Amino acid sequence: MKSKEKREIYFFSRLAKSIYEDAEALDALHYCRRFNDILRVLQYYGYLTDMTLDEYVETALKASDDLKYFLDPDTGDFSEDAVSNADEAAFKGSFQQHHDLILQLIGISDGPALFPLIVEVENGKVRGNLERLHRAAQWFGIPYAAPASGENRWRKPRPAPRIERVLNCTKPGERNLQIAYGKTVGAEGRLTLNICRRNSPNRGLPVMVYFHGGNFQTGQPEEWLGNKFSESLNVVHVSVAYRLGALGFNPLPALRTGDAEEDSGNFVLLDMIAALRWVQRNIAAFGGDPGNVTVSGYSAGGRAIAVLLTSHLARGLFHRAICFSAGFLVCEPEPSRRIFAERFAPLAVEDGVKKSKEEAESWLLSEAEEDLKTARQWLYGLSSARLAGIFSPAWGRMELFPIFFRDGTVVPSASFDDPDMNYVPLLVFYSTDEFSLLADADTWFRQRRKAQTPEAPDATLEQDKAFSIKYGSLIWGDFNSHQLAESLYPHLGAPIYIGKFHYGHEAKDFGEEFTRRYGALHGVYLPFLTDQYKSPWKRGNDFFEHAGAEYLGSQFFSYIGQFMDTGDPNFDERETQWKAWTPEQQFELFFDGDRQRGYVKPGMNEYSFEDVAAQFDADTSVSEESKAFIAAHVFNHRIFSREWDARYGNPPDPMLSRP
Repeated sequence: MKSKEKREIYFFSRLAKSIYEDAEALDALHYCRRFNDILRVLQYYGYLTDMTLDEYVETALKASDDLKYFLDPDTGDFSEDAVSNADEAAFKGSFQQHHDLILQLIGISDGPALFPLIVEVENGKVRGNLERLHRAAQWFGIPYAAPASGENRWRKPRPAPRIERVLNCTKPGERNLQIAYGKTVGAEGRLTLNICRRNSPNRGLPVMVYFHGGNFQTGQPEEWLGNKFSESLNVVHVSVAYRLGALGFNPLPALRTGDAEEDSGNFVLLDMIAALRWVQRNIAAFGGDPGNVTVSGYSAGGRAIAVLLTSHLARGLFHRAICFSAGFLVCEPEPSRRIFAERFAPLAVEDGVKKSKEEAESWLLSEAEEDLKTARQWLYGLSSARLAGIFSPAWGRMELFPIFFRDGTVVPSASFDDPDMNYVPLLVFYSTDEFSLLADADTWFRQRRKAQTPEAPDATLEQDKAFSIKYGSLIWGDFNSHQLAESLYPHLGAPIYIGKFHYGHEAKDFGEEFTRRYGALHGVYLPFLTDQYKSPWKRGNDFFEHAGAEYLGSQFFSYIGQFMDTGDPNFDERETQWKAWTPEQQFELFFDGDRQRGYVKPGMNEYSFEDVAAQFDADTSVSEESKAFIAAHVFNHRIFSREWDARYGNPPDPMLSRP
């Protein structure tokens, strides 16, 4: 065993021994049910005073694996075989004496599985495990359909194959094929889902189904692990993997099979519908109520939900909906096909199938029978690695990656006044600084950052970027909230509630550097929903560990939990009431907080697109040259900028269509 591993084991052994002799601290620990509470008690009594919660959890989880090294897997008792020398044997007595307390302190006290970890689904049995932080039962990578690869590459989901034995679903599998950090990763066509629920015998629980973000080009269902959420609200949480990139959307005529659903090219939506159908057939086996399903999604996943609300294929598959930072848009099929042909054509030239890019594009768009046959054969012969990189990061521009084609079967072709529309209540969340991440990734700002030097700094870079974040966030935020409500309200026939997150925006609470670059950014909700920390929140900071964030998170959970139960988020008449949005009264609920307190307060939408544009025109904080460039090249052709492009003379995006 490595010396570092031994030190960690000795550390927890000594810690347990000292606390074992500290009756007052030990008594206080008996009331702890969460890691946060354990850490606070330990630090209150003088233990782990120099460690953050993240450092403690990271060390504890590492030590937990090392402690299990010393246990016999069959009996759970101390294993003599694990003791290889006198130094390690020296602490055997202490280990045995304090074993239970050590496990309690590091959050893996192995109580019984109160819900069966082996569950029988429609095609066999799956095995899960107990999650150590939140005492939740979880299953990863359950197939809801057969892999969409090989002959199923551009087909609607097929039934999952029979599981002959018990399928091990205790660890996350590969993500779907994508480009991540410049590298091709993942496997083609993984149609699986993760399930998490509280370790309890309860059944008939509300169900949350989540679709991850990533602009349909990147991402994975582990973006939101449901352990904290399911434990807190006593619900079943499901997160879904779906096809990405050119495998998730593809309207080229050569891929048509005569099946109206497949011919749509909307394979992402077909995957999601297949997952929701699987939930209806199987979720009761995990203790969920198929008659109370809430769908939710962040960014791309939320945009899919907005479209699914209009699709008759999804009718009856869910009963409430939540969109996090997601507006509504669909694309016209014909210009979208041309974009796909343009992207695939260089590969055909590279393979010697056609001599020029123009000839290849014409071939890929041809309706002639022989062209359809040869193009289909070539498309199915392309390697996964080559498909992964066909579309560069789109950053919300449909001209770079069109999605959601108005096909008339999966997505309505014209009017949304359809008797088969999904009439379900809708929660909508957006944030103050939605555009900060897009500004950070924008080519103009990246090139300027790269070009400047200490000797020749770009004096207006930060000012221009702050200007872009301010107005880009106002436009995108409106698209993700009130424009979404305006699009769906006449047809939804159910209440819409809008919430705005301001948390993270104030420099006095979060620091000048963080708020200047990120603020209340796109996706600020995720750390409240989970215990997962990822960029831009760094391990060791306490953005979500202080009293203000904890109160805000508890209110956030309470509204969502009540919404899942009843379709109305209001959970207590003594708390801030969340009024439904209407075109006449555009109510929204405001979520904010600092390190000392969190608060939720009612408000009204304070601006329209015309108000933002007028303020943009009158703003003199940047030069007219910068303002003109931002209007024409930073905000143009985004998913939210149709009205913007029309106002400022940018060429219209022919792909975009709105209800």
